[in-house]
Amino acid sequence: MASSPDPNDRALVRTKVADPEVAVSALWALGFAGDVDSAEVLIEALEEAGQVAGEALSAITGVVVEGSLRKPGETHGPDQEEVGLDDPPPEVRTEDALPEPVVESLRDWWSKARGRFRPGMRYLYGQPRSPETLQAALTSAPTWRREIFALELASTKAGLPKVDLQGWANEQLKQLRRA
Repeated sequence: MASSPDPNDRALVRTKVADPEVAVSALWALGFAGDVDSAEVLIEALEEAGQVAGEALSAITGVVVEGSLRKPGETHGPDQEEVGLDDPPPEVRTEDALPEPVVESLRDWWSKARGRFRPGMRYLYGQPRSPETLQAALTSAPTWRREIFALELASTKAGLPKVDLQGWANEQLKQLRRA
């Protein structure tokens, strides 16, 4: 629904951000929406779910969460306990590998960049959304976004190459290059 051309579908996804059971999934999905209203919701969600909101904002605006926009990684000091042999394994979430944004810096960036994005228009990595930008995203976007981009592209264009988007990233890229 977030990738739907119907603004009402995207608005419904934005309302799901308030539901704790699906908030993280809704934030991730807003990266496919590509509109200013969704970017605003992502900016507001940075405190609670900064890594997912930051990555989704990047999918819309093209901002790279690096340098002054990224919190430095944490190191574990000698006083922290190691995971014991009988301890349950730590929970590993997909978003754990994403950069954590500096909330105020990213909000400041958005306040300056917002004027470049027109309400009602959809964007993909800072460019107006089109079959060409979707096709480019297939080779440059993170693997967790490619399948949805391919579905959206398939709805706009016939004769797309067959690529196994469930396979390894390096195999996907080989198939895309051959196509």
